[in-house]
Amino acid sequence: MTHVDATVTRDGRWWLVKVPEYDIVGQAARLAEAEDVAREITALWLEIPEEDVSVTLTLALDKDIEETLYKASEEEQQARDLAAHAARMRGKAVRQLLDTGMAQVEAAQLLGISRQRVTQLVKASATDS
Repeated sequence: MTHVDATVTRDGRWWLVKVPEYDIVGQAARLAEAEDVAREITALWLEIPEEDVSVTLTLALDKDIEETLYKASEEEQQARDLAAHAARMRGKAVRQLLDTGMAQVEAAQLLGISRQRVTQLVKASATDS
């Protein structure tokens, strides 16, 4: 089995498929065809059956797009972190309300959440402590 790494870039209406190891190039009309194209051109170049070629594709994007995607990923992680922190704080607030002697049903009503959610927050805040 021969393995190759191929890169795929957009080139006008086409996808350019490069196998740098053998300095060969092909093109695909759709991204979904890129792996098959890489396999085909490698098999032709090496004169082996396509079934004997495995391919790992790497999609090469414009730097601007890569930066935008990276920033989006960072912001998504920050949002998850903030949501987790907010949930811990809500759990702490529920615990504080209950420590004053307030019933769970009253805490739920005060916070605009279900009694079941209060129970979940109490359990979660107990494991965070």
